Amino acid sequence: MNKRCNRFFLSVGLLCAVALPQLPAAAEEPTPVAQSTPAAAATPEAPPPLLDRDEAQKQLAEGRELARKGFMESAIVSYRRAIELDPDLVPAYEELGRILLDTRNQAYAITIYSKLERLQPENAKWKEILIDLYGAYDMPLEGTRVAEDLLTMRGGDVALMRRLATLYKNNGLALEQAQMLRRIALSTQSADDYFQAGRALLQAAAQDDSDTRDHAVQMLQAARAKDASKLEYSTELVDALMAYNRTYDAEQQLRQLIQENPQAQGLKDKLAEVQLAIGDRLLQRERFGGAIEKYKEAKETLGSSSGPAATPAPSSGNTTTDLPSAPVVPVGNTVGPSVSVSLGSPLGYRLPPPSPGGLGQTLTDRVAKAERLNGVQLNVVPLFTRQN
Repeated sequence: MNKRCNRFFLSVGLLCAVALPQLPAAAEEPTPVAQSTPAAAATPEAPPPLLDRDEAQKQLAEGRELARKGFMESAIVSYRRAIELDPDLVPAYEELGRILLDTRNQAYAITIYSKLERLQPENAKWKEILIDLYGAYDMPLEGTRVAEDLLTMRGGDVALMRRLATLYKNNGLALEQAQMLRRIALSTQSADDYFQAGRALLQAAAQDDSDTRDHAVQMLQAARAKDASKLEYSTELVDALMAYNRTYDAEQQLRQLIQENPQAQGLKDKLAEVQLAIGDRLLQRERFGGAIEKYKEAKETLGSSSGPAATPAPSSGNTTTDLPSAPVVPVGNTVGPSVSVSLGSPLGYRLPPPSPGGLGQTLTDRVAKAERLNGVQLNVVPLFTRQN
């Protein structure tokens, strides 16, 4: 029975399999073909401005017509368009620059004239305008650069050199200003230019800048030689000699001035101050006898009311002081606070402050102290305060 049932179901199943239509097999999904991803395209550079000289000329003509009619804003637009179409179109820059100057648009004018300077570097006109613009726009460094370039084209232009000296001053370049003033003086050979150059060099010279110091003295000597009637030239020369440790030269210069101007009591006072400074240096060098003589000489100079000063001290015959290693003590310090000086001597004196009684009393005190020191052995603590 069971066998017959199994055969029946098998027969039915075969019949069904034959009768039913065959379903197509499920199509396999095609495996996606890996495609290479193309490399990202490089970002294209901005295209250069389209060069169209014909259109640029049309815009230039249109700008001119608009400017002629007084439509300046519209003219500026046309000139700018002309420059965009032809970046080397000099007339467009030039005419646009004039409009900008007239309308006081200094910032944009600097851009335009800077481009003109690059297009025509040999045209001094653009440099001159730029110097004015930089000055008006408070840009002294840029103005200095342009002025220096212009001076290479006009080596002997004194007006330009004066202008450049002012630019150096505005930039805080004291040495460059002084050197330019010296160049001016050598060109003009004017007494006042020599004086201005010497004074500027005197102020700008560094402590170890011997060339600048020498130039300062040379300029002031030239000023005096050109015009000896101006005492200002001579007294500035004395100050320079004192500042550069040429004390005996300063003394001789003052003696000559006193002979030329015997009634000028101010010169005698200055000579006494110089002699006091020389005495102090001698004292600091432990040359007590020489210091006493110089102090007494200063007292005689200060006390004289007329006539030539005392006999000059012998000079070394060169342009340096007889005390080359002595420290510099400017003349003005003789009436100011006490000045500490580093000396070569192991004693190292500190000069006492000036007497409140004035220069005369200071000299009297110095003489007394120098005389005491002259009688004291060097291995004994001196009366002056020993420097640490």
